[in-house]
Amino acid sequence: MYQGIIVFRYINFVLEGDLTKHLEDKEIIELYWSRDSSAITVSAEHYGNYCRQIAWNILQNHEDCEECINETWFRAWNAMPDARPNSLKSFLGAITRRLSLDYYRKSHAEKRGRGEISAIYDELQTCIPDSAAAAASKNSKGSDNNVERHLEHLALTAALNSFLSQLDSTSRILFIRRYWYSDSIRELAQNLHLNENRIKSTLFRTRKKLKKHLEKEGIVL
Repeated sequence: MYQGIIVFRYINFVLEGDLTKHLEDKEIIELYWSRDSSAITVSAEHYGNYCRQIAWNILQNHEDCEECINETWFRAWNAMPDARPNSLKSFLGAITRRLSLDYYRKSHAEKRGRGEISAIYDELQTCIPDSAAAAASKNSKGSDNNVERHLEHLALTAALNSFLSQLDSTSRILFIRRYWYSDSIRELAQNLHLNENRIKSTLFRTRKKLKKHLEKEGIVL
């Protein structure tokens, strides 16, 4: 599975706030573009807890979480002014998630099978291409391999977005919250006021549908 690099267009279905928040985002982004260091302070005030929750769901370790959050602001600072994200919240969340997954892989290289993220990996293993293929091509140095990897990534991202657009709102939210934000089944049940068995059943059916959809799009496991 292409861990940490796929950005779902439909993340904004769950993330986007009201117009006022969107305008505040534009102002914060302008601080980054003008190289005003207060951009980091303001980002932490607005989205620190949000990014921290993403990191905690994956890492379950306070020290690692704080390192990821600090690195998130550093990465955002270096990414702009070249980047001008439409949603700063989505942009920062994606950075935190990638960093958290990197931290997780490094710290669990010899301890796979523990924690929520391992369970999520296991669930997705049957319906999304395995990361081993991506890792193998990543280690290859040829430009042809890089182009092929990029095209595969684009195809998978497009297929996932197409799939998400076909889901009902409940299934879509469950899928994104579980597999993007790494929410536990218990957290999903509490936050969405749904029965845990119903959530497991819905996710299971959604994964089966996703596998069929990817196969139809010519994306083979």
